[in-house]
Amino acid sequence: MKTSAAIASLLDTFAGGGRLIYVDCGARKGKMPPPLKRLGGAEYVGIEADAEECVRLNAAARPGHRYVQAVLGRAAEARTFRVTRNPASASLLEPNHDFLSQFLEVRDSFHVEREIRVQTIPLDACLASHDIPRADFLELDVQGSELDVLIGAEGTLRTTLGVQAEVEFAPMYVDQPLFADVDAFLRGRGFQLFDLSRYHVRRAASDAGIPTRGQLLWGHALYFREDRALDPPMAARLAVLAGLLGFPDLAATLLTRLAASAGSREERRAAERARDALTTARDAGKASAASRDRAVWRD
Repeated sequence: MKTSAAIASLLDTFAGGGRLIYVDCGARKGKMPPPLKRLGGAEYVGIEADAEECVRLNAAARPGHRYVQAVLGRAAEARTFRVTRNPASASLLEPNHDFLSQFLEVRDSFHVEREIRVQTIPLDACLASHDIPRADFLELDVQGSELDVLIGAEGTLRTTLGVQAEVEFAPMYVDQPLFADVDAFLRGRGFQLFDLSRYHVRRAASDAGIPTRGQLLWGHALYFREDRALDPPMAARLAVLAGLLGFPDLAATLLTRLAASAGSREERRAAERARDALTTARDAGKASAASRDRAVWRD
């Protein structure tokens, strides 16, 4: 049985069918991550603060993709939004110019060209207002406001199975939460850290000819929900995500458990077929490649 058919059978049997929903907060240039394209029926929802970018994204949207214009925050309130020279660095937070001035490679990207007043909305309310029932996987790239978005997503997170968040290890924005803060929040809500990409930047005063690792400034942290107490529908969805995103061992653990506790022959066979499809040598090789590419989904 092909992987796509085995996945469809698993989700039909244990989760009542339906699409897996991938929600991308900070969706500039965003689209479905390549590993998840193999699902076929997955739905991508991009949430983007820049109204013009959101119009452009919707005009060029692929099947299964839609984009929503919203500025996400921990609450509904008026805030100041900083539009920067590099649109990808725009943020609700003030860039920490004293710190960034040390890094020639990135400092100009954070130059604030204008400030505008915006109305923020919590992710819970944003999804509800657009009839988006859940976020099976949540990606966050909102320039220092990741923790605020998570705080405004308490309801959503109860059924979310995976989170990828951009995290900072140094204060690139004034008074921003750092990796330790985001990590503590997610661990406190039943998520485990599975992977972490890291980005280093050379200091401006250093000789470009001298090899250096540079300073660790930011990265992407990948979390999956703690798997040992999940109900069958959530376990099946998590197994699919884990298998396709480069973690066939987690997928195998979940599907072996589903097969062992199956209440019918049909359920057991669906779990076993999905386990075989997601963890064969061929698919494990593809999953390994997906794992290497995970930090550059947008590139």
